[in-house]
Amino acid sequence: IIDRGYVKVNTKKGRSLVPTNLGMALGRAYCEIDSELILPKVRSYIEKSCDAIAKGKVTFKSVVDHVLKTFKQKFEFYSEQFAL
Repeated sequence: IIDRGYVKVNTKKGRSLVPTNLGMALGRAYCEIDSELILPKVRSYIEKSCDAIAKGKVTFKSVVDHVLKTFKQKFEFYSEQFAL
């Protein structure tokens, strides 16, 4: 996200990421299209899934398959909604 210009590293007070104008615009666009794309629950799901993989409770493939299925459904839905 740094290399793509979505955020900059702020080292004035510790170390934090600060969104750039591009990052803010992308976030607003995601909110308008599908707010689930930026909600903490998405990140939380990914973190919990990684933990479950590490503990051997689920497989990497099952997590990737689930995520791909979810995003494929979103893609197909929005492709129909915004078809030219």
